[in-house]
Amino acid sequence: MTAENLDTDELIALLHLGTDELFYIEAAVRLVERHRYWLEQPTFRRFIELFDNPYPRSAGIWWKDAVAALDRGELECDQEAANVLRIAASIATFYQVSFRDVMESLSPETMKHAAEALMCAGGYTESVATPKF
Repeated sequence: MTAENLDTDELIALLHLGTDELFYIEAAVRLVERHRYWLEQPTFRRFIELFDNPYPRSAGIWWKDAVAALDRGELECDQEAANVLRIAASIATFYQVSFRDVMESLSPETMKHAAEALMCAGGYTESVATPKF
């Protein structure tokens, strides 16, 4: 079984199981889950590994490989989706981003998700960002 064959909701559940309760990994997974774009893209799913096959019990994302492919232009997407992946990878790994650059193209809803991911990475797993317009 591969990640490409899984229903998105099943994949999300396996990714959460694969966080090993590490806040920064949970935060990155939560961000791509809430944005949804990447988890529904077959080109991205090749960067997801299932563990304990043939009956997957968890999954993980190869963040560095995914953003390297993005940076090489191998993953098609709009600027917001690209920046969501960059933010998630910067939370999960040492991938460096300029928050000024990546935050400018986010919709208000995605900005909320990114803020909550940052709080989650710091251990504030139940914190909610409440934007005021």
